[in-house]
Amino acid sequence: MTATPPPATPPAYPAPVAGPPKILSLIGMIAGIVGLVFSIFGGFGFVFSIGAIVLGFLGKSKEGAPAKGFWLTSIITGFAGLALSLIWLIGTIIFVVLIGAASTSYSY
Repeated sequence: MTATPPPATPPAYPAPVAGPPKILSLIGMIAGIVGLVFSIFGGFGFVFSIGAIVLGFLGKSKEGAPAKGFWLTSIITGFAGLALSLIWLIGTIIFVVLIGAASTSYSY
């Protein structure tokens, strides 16, 4: 009687390589999205948008291609939020000037 050999063990696969951390780009992307949302609903997202732009460019230079989706989203949403904040600022200034001009009364 012949003994059957034990089943072969499956080949060991190497663990996936994690690569460099994408912290700057990830935080920049989150700040860009928050800044864009705040800019849409009131124009106060410029602080987050400026932070997203800075973190996006830092992520581009330090983290490179592996984090491209994060830092690119960070830069795009940062500039979009900044543009919307400027539109809100210009609109608010025009509104205040028009209200001020309409409220003046001339008495002769």
